[in-house]
Amino acid sequence: MAKKLTGKALEKFEAERDVWQEVLDGVREIKAGGGKRTKVERAATGDAPTSCILEASRAKRSTRQ
Repeated sequence: MAKKLTGKALEKFEAERDVWQEVLDGVREIKAGGGKRTKVERAATGDAPTSCILEASRAKRSTRQ
């Protein structure tokens, strides 16, 4: 694993970085069939798939009422 940049090294890296080119490269990679793929499975009850974030949000909302 690479060492994290800090201070002036981080500032220099960010100044030379072209974020929009990185975005375009990512879009091109996805369109070309690359990129990370995830598979979402439905629950056995047929409900929509949920995430831990959604479940936590629902739990918090139900305790407020």
